[in-house]
Amino acid sequence: MSSLSFCDPVDNKEPYLYPLGLTTGTLSLLGSFLVIFIYLRFSEARNYTYLLILQVAIADAVNTIGNFVNLGSIEDTISTPDKKCILQGFLSQFGSLSSILWTMVISHILYATLVLRKANVSRRIGRVLLFGYGVPLLAAFIPYWTGDYGSAGHWCWITLENSSVRGNILRFILFYIPLWGVIVYNCYLYYKIIQYLNQLIPGAFDDSLVARLRFYPLILVVCYLWSTIYQVLLFYDCTANLAFLNITSVAFRNLVGFFNALAYGFNENIQNLLSKKVRGFCNWISGRSEVSKENAVFSVELGSTTLGSRKSFSGDLDSSFTSEIE
Repeated sequence: MSSLSFCDPVDNKEPYLYPLGLTTGTLSLLGSFLVIFIYLRFSEARNYTYLLILQVAIADAVNTIGNFVNLGSIEDTISTPDKKCILQGFLSQFGSLSSILWTMVISHILYATLVLRKANVSRRIGRVLLFGYGVPLLAAFIPYWTGDYGSAGHWCWITLENSSVRGNILRFILFYIPLWGVIVYNCYLYYKIIQYLNQLIPGAFDDSLVARLRFYPLILVVCYLWSTIYQVLLFYDCTANLAFLNITSVAFRNLVGFFNALAYGFNENIQNLLSKKVRGFCNWISGRSEVSKENAVFSVELGSTTLGSRKSFSGDLDSSFTSEIE
């Protein structure tokens, strides 16, 4: 067995990691921005549940933007990390941990509301915000205060170059231990929720609902399993050939925002809302086309006397469109 090496490999900056990180990161950023747009644009989405989902999207957006800050220029920060490298490490640490903790908040509130039948959980929004943003902010500042942000292989994060022991301790305490603690906690709560729903009215709940509840904790497992294995193996031997794990860890870790947007942000209610808006818009376009044809005929037959009728009919059409989307 190899001795403990406590280092990041120096040969893991393959050129294909740049386009891979750019592509997967762009997908996550688009997904996060779309969730934010839905919340801001549609009043029907502005409820407490989607407010929590909005926080996941914001945290994922911060994480992805952080990954973009120093993307492709890591080679220049190996010896002395610059401000962009430190900023990338700070934003990535804050955004990724915040996103993880917000999934924990969602599972806890679902459990408290459905199983424990607790009311008025929305009144604790101040505590929830402090937990979802305050804890990750403190965790992001600790490596900054200790000067441990720097080159971490293919990106900037908690480096092992200053102190390999301290760097590994910080990585596990500030990220990997909370990550897997949240995964276990979420799996347990969603298991209890599904169990409760099945006992309440057996067979009365749609299978897609149960499938969605089971899918929530799997997102973190799929997206962070590879980087966790990668980190553990590097802990023992950084000279091993870990190209496959390097690729999968970059790809899936950057896709967490995309998967969160699909699972949390586009639930059944939001899908129905968007479908309703699209149908209303199509009906509105179709109606305007018919109005234009009718008005063209009327204008030939009646001349200028049709102007008032056209305005009246257009006003009725706008009223019917407004009532359709409300």
